[in-house]
Amino acid sequence: MQIHHIYIGYRQRGEAPRTVCADIDTTLAEGQLVCLIGPNGTGKSTLMRTLSAFQPPLQGSISIGGHDLAALRPQQLARLVSVVLTARVQVANISVRDLVGIGRSPYTNFWGTLSRDDAQVVADSMQHAGISHLADRMLHTLSDGERQKAMIAKALAQHTPYILLDEPTAFLDYPSKVDTLQMLRRLSHEQGKAILLSTHDVELALQLADRLWLMMDGHLWEGTPQELAQGGQLNTFLDGRGIRFDTQHMQIHVT
Repeated sequence: MQIHHIYIGYRQRGEAPRTVCADIDTTLAEGQLVCLIGPNGTGKSTLMRTLSAFQPPLQGSISIGGHDLAALRPQQLARLVSVVLTARVQVANISVRDLVGIGRSPYTNFWGTLSRDDAQVVADSMQHAGISHLADRMLHTLSDGERQKAMIAKALAQHTPYILLDEPTAFLDYPSKVDTLQMLRRLSHEQGKAILLSTHDVELALQLADRLWLMMDGHLWEGTPQELAQGGQLNTFLDGRGIRFDTQHMQIHVT
């Protein structure tokens, strides 16, 4: 995914566009886990919506394989990008297997009938997400961590090269946060997927991300955790809020 000098923000009728982050020029490469971090209100969710084609950039363009994201038909886009949002999914009377099966919608007929191959993809996706034992459970009976893994399995069932997740660990306890991020890192490396997730769990991102995207003060910096530490961007983001970032040991200390 090539991101060409985009400006993100909002347009309101009768008013000038409001830019929240300017001149983002980077690449989301396959086979990497990228964590998007930054203070609240800097536009992380806006960037995720823009990359998901839920809203257009104010300027610039986004392309996948040389094709403009804005020009893709919905079914084409659904075969390239899958999205997992922050909000808890409140759906009754649907099993985990059926939920994950919805991820096959871009490939099924009008009635959404799953073929034998589709059913195998669903089973494989649940296995990769570690929830095969939950296949026949109803979604509303699951814990937050189990439900989030079911949503990730649904995204995997779409068989897209890009997966975007907006704060996927927001409602999880700490062990579940670690388990989820480790799973996503493994999937990116083993299946060659480009996985971008926004998160406030900076300590975990420092340990598990291949690259960081740091949004701050209307700009985006990107690099490995070590590069952003050595460049001083992580200190600028973290220091002075009752915490101190130890560049040498890549650790956050409470002051």
